[in-house]
Amino acid sequence: MKSYKELREYGIFINNRKVDSYGIFVGRPTVLGNPFKIEKDGSREEVIEKYRTWFSMSLKRNEKVRNEFLRICGLWILKGKIALSCFCFPEACHAQVIASAMVWYRHLTLGSQKLPF
Repeated sequence: MKSYKELREYGIFINNRKVDSYGIFVGRPTVLGNPFKIEKDGSREEVIEKYRTWFSMSLKRNEKVRNEFLRICGLWILKGKIALSCFCFPEACHAQVIASAMVWYRHLTLGSQKLPF
């Protein structure tokens, strides 16, 4: 999982929904929201790891999750930057899992090509 600093280098910003109202909201109850809760389902690190597994499986099996992920990736690639919004920032967050997957997807689909921006 990439750090917030590393993600900013790719033009992906994550903000706290309570502080900043811009960006694509990826928290509960959105399609990409983390279904696992801190304390009930484990520590912050454990629920992020559970989310990573859930997200990976959902990209393969859940059309809504896959379509929303691809929509966000498309916007990011088109605009060159994007903000994801959740309530966790600046603490570790499932949005980092989404953003890291976006970087992986861009490299997978565009290879080593430099983007035109």
